Amino acid sequence: MATITLGLGAAGAVAAGAAVAGLAGAVTLAGLALAGRRRGRGRRFRGGRRRFGRAVAEESAAVERIMALIREEDDSGCARRMVCELGRRAQETLSEEEKDILDLVGPGVPPGQGVLPEGASWEYRAVRGLGEAGGNCGHAFPTCTLGGAQLMSAVTAYLP
Repeated sequence: MATITLGLGAAGAVAAGAAVAGLAGAVTLAGLALAGRRRGRGRRFRGGRRRFGRAVAEESAAVERIMALIREEDDSGCARRMVCELGRRAQETLSEEEKDILDLVGPGVPPGQGVLPEGASWEYRAVRGLGEAGGNCGHAFPTCTLGGAQLMSAVTAYLP
């Protein structure tokens, strides 16, 4: 298993331990979302100014690389199932950590609406859209045997 080292320390190390439980991708996704919140990522304004052009493109490319690494570690499909299950829930019932995960993924794309570009981040957006549309996450990801609440409990047990 490849360990993700992105200067976030704990996320990669925690994912290595979670691999035994088949949760490496889900733990890495949650760890990166939590680290992003702690560092203030995702804000559109920096120093009172809007970011433009290259900065936005560079951030999009970085998120795509991160999502590709998460997808690579997600052998069991548990990260995708977790995103699907979170997408099914009403926003007001989500914890801050769960909202951070969905913020990292980005807005959901409803099933059957347009052709998605290739890439891991779009795959996770489509999975979120499946959940938001009321899709059966367990049927979509049968290799992940944990349900939504079980996934979040297992994932948060690995987070620092």
